[in-house]
Amino acid sequence: MPSFIASLTGYIIFAGYTGYMPVFGWMSRNIAFDPVTLLYYALLGVLCGLIGILYPKTFYATRDYFKKINLPKWLKPALGGLLVGIMGLFLPQVLGMGYGWLQLGMLNDPLPLGIVVLLIFAKILGTSLSIGSGGSGGVFAPGLFIGGMVGTALWQSLHGLAGHLPSSPQPFIVVGMMALFGAVARAPLAVMFMVGEMTGGYAMLVPAMIAMGIAYVLVGNNTIYESQVPTPADSPAHRLDYYFPLLENVKVKEIMSSNIPLVTLQTTVAEAGELLKNKKIKGLPVVAGENDRQLLGVITREDVIRVPLLQRTETGVGQTMSAPPIVIGPDETLDVALTVMSDNDIAFLPVVEENKLAGLITRRGIIRTYILAAQKAGAEHTRASQQLTA
Repeated sequence: MPSFIASLTGYIIFAGYTGYMPVFGWMSRNIAFDPVTLLYYALLGVLCGLIGILYPKTFYATRDYFKKINLPKWLKPALGGLLVGIMGLFLPQVLGMGYGWLQLGMLNDPLPLGIVVLLIFAKILGTSLSIGSGGSGGVFAPGLFIGGMVGTALWQSLHGLAGHLPSSPQPFIVVGMMALFGAVARAPLAVMFMVGEMTGGYAMLVPAMIAMGIAYVLVGNNTIYESQVPTPADSPAHRLDYYFPLLENVKVKEIMSSNIPLVTLQTTVAEAGELLKNKKIKGLPVVAGENDRQLLGVITREDVIRVPLLQRTETGVGQTMSAPPIVIGPDETLDVALTVMSDNDIAFLPVVEENKLAGLITRRGIIRTYILAAQKAGAEHTRASQQLTA
């Protein structure tokens, strides 16, 4: 929701000043789709895939090389910038983001073919030197530039030799931009949506799907974003989604701990801290009395630390405990408990039944239950597969 609000606000302000027409909206009116050209876009996908392999490999090889160089950290980006500057003396088009040169190509005034081909590799090297040496910058704009130049080079190579070719390199440039960056960023769907939004129509969607699909398969795991995880299940942002199917059938009361240490309002912070340390737990429920399990709050290690050391023997837990506590019922399922913990950034929950403390459930206990359930499910699946094979 925050991203939707920010994007909508920025769009209204910007488009209110510059106009609401898509950035390449004029292309949809100028493109006459011909199914024969899909062969050319397939070839563009192959080229973008091959260049897409070279781009991240060169980028990270350059970074690793600069890491090994025995130079002061401040001198490494200066060396990288010097090398890029020397390149710029001979190929000024390699400097900056390069959108202007792509715009010239879209206006049917592209650079000579030899320069275009040289710029593909020069931009890869220039980006690698700029960022790989420790300088600041991004990989998005260079990725679009490289892909756009691949599209320009293919169109210029085929122009006059092959039939059913668009009269302008515009569509090849746009599809090349999206195919290469979508492949190396491992974000094909998002980038294809961008094609429709940027052109204001669906005319380029089919060519983009062809080129993107081929480039994506060829690039494989050679991503420009090395922090990407293999699957959504490996992402902390989505990990809970994969826990739920195994946890939604287990109730809190089945795994909660009933035999837990308790503290009362008469307990000092020093005593509570010592109990937390000895029991190696993160929090303690605070009840009304030893025989009265009415829950009043919880005291955690953080609550103890906030009290100055010399004052802990004189301060009662009632003065520093967290109240009212976040609780859960015994008949709730573990997926609900894990969601509550995640939303509130806490590691345990008191279990309350009829306003009385019934037990305690921890995040560690839920994860342990999940692991056991996953192992059991895996063993049953293996056993079923073996019986089916037999």
